[in-house]
Amino acid sequence: MTKNLKEKTKLGISLGTVSGLTIGYQATDIMEFNAVIDIFNFDNLTGSINTLFTLFDIEAGSAVFPVSAGPSFIFKTGKNDKTEILGIIRIEYDISDIPLNLFLEGGAGIELSPDVEFAGAGALGIRYIFNNPLKLIHPAIFSGRVY
Repeated sequence: MTKNLKEKTKLGISLGTVSGLTIGYQATDIMEFNAVIDIFNFDNLTGSINTLFTLFDIEAGSAVFPVSAGPSFIFKTGKNDKTEILGIIRIEYDISDIPLNLFLEGGAGIELSPDVEFAGAGALGIRYIFNNPLKLIHPAIFSGRVY
């Protein structure tokens, strides 16, 4: 499973159905929360959020490729409102020498508005892995001490 990434944050760029700024937070060794906000489309507010669960690893020599799956919610507001719910599968690779994360994901689901129909999504991304930058805000918040 994904090792040494618990409580780390990944920030970068995603290109795909929703292209833009992506952030992920590895809550546990097998669960990650992600969000993407489109920074390239100024006519609409477009974004996605998902929760992925690591299913298994593909090992190729010393390289490990975690495979995750989970639900995703995509929204678009503005000229062309749209709401979609999908199942996403992601394969990723962490470059340990430079803390970078590469991922490829795709999925299928249903568009709920404006019409009910089939929906699909995919993305390719690169993110820098931070060693929990949230602790920089106020270390006591994440230390377990309550003041």
